[in-house]
Amino acid sequence: MRVFGIFSPLSLGLLARISAETDSSHLVSSCFVELEEPIEDEILISPPSILLKDSDIEKEWDWRFMKDSDGKAHSYATTDRNQHIPKWCGSCWAQAVVSMMSDRYRIKTERKFPEVNLSVQVLITCTSSEKGCGGGHALRTLKFIKLNGGLADETCNVYRAEGLEEGNYCWKATQCFTCNHNNECTIPDTYTKYTVEEYGTVKGVTEMKKEIQTRGPIVCGLAATAELKANYTGGVFRDTSGVKTRNHWVEVAGWGVSEEDGSEFWVVRNSWGAWWGENGWFRLALGENNLGIETECHWGTPGDPVEVNRTDPRPNLHAAAFLSRSSAASPVEHPPTSPSVSLASSHELMDEFRQLQSAQRLQRERMQQEGGGGVSREERGVEQEAEGNTETATPVPLWPDLSEGAEPAGPRCRAPGGVQTLKFLMEGGTHGPSITAQKVLRAESEKKNNEKALPAAFDWRDVEGTNFVSTLRNQHIPQYCGSCWAQAATSALADRVNIARGNAWPPTLLAVQTVVNCDWGGTCNGGSSLSAYGHIQEKGIAHESCFSYEARNAPKHGWGTDECGPYARCRDCVSPMSKSSLSLNETESERAGLCEPVKKYKRYMVGRSA
Repeated sequence: MRVFGIFSPLSLGLLARISAETDSSHLVSSCFVELEEPIEDEILISPPSILLKDSDIEKEWDWRFMKDSDGKAHSYATTDRNQHIPKWCGSCWAQAVVSMMSDRYRIKTERKFPEVNLSVQVLITCTSSEKGCGGGHALRTLKFIKLNGGLADETCNVYRAEGLEEGNYCWKATQCFTCNHNNECTIPDTYTKYTVEEYGTVKGVTEMKKEIQTRGPIVCGLAATAELKANYTGGVFRDTSGVKTRNHWVEVAGWGVSEEDGSEFWVVRNSWGAWWGENGWFRLALGENNLGIETECHWGTPGDPVEVNRTDPRPNLHAAAFLSRSSAASPVEHPPTSPSVSLASSHELMDEFRQLQSAQRLQRERMQQEGGGGVSREERGVEQEAEGNTETATPVPLWPDLSEGAEPAGPRCRAPGGVQTLKFLMEGGTHGPSITAQKVLRAESEKKNNEKALPAAFDWRDVEGTNFVSTLRNQHIPQYCGSCWAQAATSALADRVNIARGNAWPPTLLAVQTVVNCDWGGTCNGGSSLSAYGHIQEKGIAHESCFSYEARNAPKHGWGTDECGPYARCRDCVSPMSKSSLSLNETESERAGLCEPVKKYKRYMVGRSA
């Protein structure tokens, strides 16, 4: 009699593969939330299957390196982000959708000024169907943007890595606001929203390639492993564990062929910072559903931008649902008045926004008391209480009294001018290093170039159809900060890097907050662009994804003894669940908000300050 085992070697291998595909023990913290039920109302007017034949699919395609008729390469990729600063946040779902739609707007406008970078913060605050920093789903997010009448860009609401789970409320002001020197924040009379016209789903290699080649990048879910996060530095990544449990969202912007073995790979944008991987991107083995990337992908098409008046009721569309969800999920007290406040006066607008600040402050204090990853009181710097009183002592004056009439008191973002101030700077001032005559005098060759006939008009935003200008900023959010001197210096330098590199990928965006943190010429109380260049020349400056803009001065003694050390220049934060993985001790970890310095990152330098 022949006796058969219950499991043959083949069936055992199948079980092992299934187990590997569903094992999540070696995955990073999840920011992927499954759909509880399918979305039946996808808007699909022009599917890629009828726009492109299989035989017309290109062998290679990469939206970062698109050649025009003259063979010159252009990039349609917008700037890269880090979802985990200024603290850890599982916002990959919003980051991926925003990168995809921003890139598609760049494709739609043929790279013309301005470069649009949509607001991730609005999504993680207002998309009540998702979990804020606890994860979300890309398709529901596209539907939200459609129903919300579009999404504003980052100059309306900058990324703070704080979702609805931290006591944030979706007010009208959440969609777009700006603050003055009294920290009174108001909604602009008008602002622009960028709309989604269609959205839908693709999966599998052929469908994915057709959609990417025809209309632009897509977003896909994948299984982000600890190996990918910690060990990837370049090349084609191929997971060998077989895991397919998706826990992360990424943007897929093309595909290519490996020069080493001829195998295909996907071109993938991550949201872990430009210091990670290949300038924030990675290549993943194609055609074998590696990490589950070919299982579920989504796309959206950009509509026409719309101008929104601040009395438009649509920004408050999901406020009621949000408040209901927050009430059940959080012990934070709700503001005493309805979010549908009158917009009759700026005073009422301020009341609304102060209620928002108060709710955020209460939640952060609770988190700090409970030992969570909230921002400590010491780290808040110039942030104000709901009543408008500052928590920190008045900062020492940045500029000395230059006799002959001191500068008038009051807010400013520029240092006082004049020969005396220049002499003060050249001698080192309070900010060092000393700016030598060699640095401030122009070279003879530059003088000769200036003598040439100049054109009647010239604009770096449109040089024969090419925009060389980096993305736009708002120095006055999330609170007022007189950092114009630092914004101007870093923007001009980023633009010049783009010009020197022929506007090639990757685009340049520099960490203006580092200049403020380190007092490289000033703080939120004003400063000197010239001094900032001197420091950047000496020390270099990182990409914005190393240290996002927070519109505040550096915390006093909040980062240890070296307030302009590695942590103030480039950092990354981890989930509170990963606290034991930090190299810092317990006290330092809590003070740093569960963040630690990044050891290896690219620095941009100034060749000569002038």
